[in-house]
Order: sequence, then structure tokens, then C-alpha cells
Amino acid sequence: MRESTFIESIECRFPYQDRLRALEITEEACSISANAAFAVVDELSRPPAGEAVSLSLSTELLSLIELRIPHPLAQPILSLARKLVSEQLVSVLESLFALRQVERFPGQYAALSIAYFACDDVDGIADLEFNRIRAAWDAA
Repeated sequence: MRESTFIESIECRFPYQDRLRALEITEEACSISANAAFAVVDELSRPPAGEAVSLSLSTELLSLIELRIPHPLAQPILSLARKLVSEQLVSVLESLFALRQVERFPGQYAALSIAYFACDDVDGIADLEFNRIRAAWDAA
């Protein structure tokens, strides 16, 4: 399955209540690309409104991705995701640092999303950086 097709198939439709299917999808994501795996991470760290996700499932799937994705962004992005899963936000400065780490890997849109949504950006500082990076990637 192509990366974009896979990501579209799970966006706001991840099987949070079906552990076996969630494991299958996570394995599939890891076999497709780092961006597909980060899309699963994004779904786990920011589930749709009204969707309950067990901490144990999130922890299990994040650990699986950590083992399966040898990408340089795995550690920083999974660290942010673990905070989000635990309902913690990071500072805008930490988010900016993560956004700039992700910037070095064009096309890692899911990782960029996680870095952006990891903070409460009331002043729009991370928003500007997120948009700048996306525009640069899209123009390339």
C-alpha cells in the first residue's frame, strides 16, 4: 500500500478499541515508511474528539514503533508523543526545537504535526514555524 493511501485509511479511523487490528496496522505502517509509522504515532497522541484510547495500548504501540523504526526522529518524536498520551504539553520552545529537528527530514509530515501539536501555542510562534517548514517542503 502506498504511504498516502495508508495514512488516509487510518486518519481519524484508527482502531483504538481493537488491540489486534491496531497491532497489525502499526506493523504495516512500520513496513511502509517512517512517515506512515509517525502517522500512527500522531493518531495515538491526538485521537479524535470523543475517542477513548487506553494508556496501555498507546504505550505498547509506541514501544513497538520505537523498536521497528530506526529513524533519527524516532526518539524525539516518540518522546513528545508519550507526553501527549499522558496529557502533558511541552513548552513552545521545546516544540520549536522539535520542529527544527524534523525540518531536516523533508516529507516527514506526521512527525512535523506531532512536534507542532505538542505545545499550547497561544501566541502563534510554533504556528509560524510549522507553516514556514511546510511551505519550504511543498515548494521543493
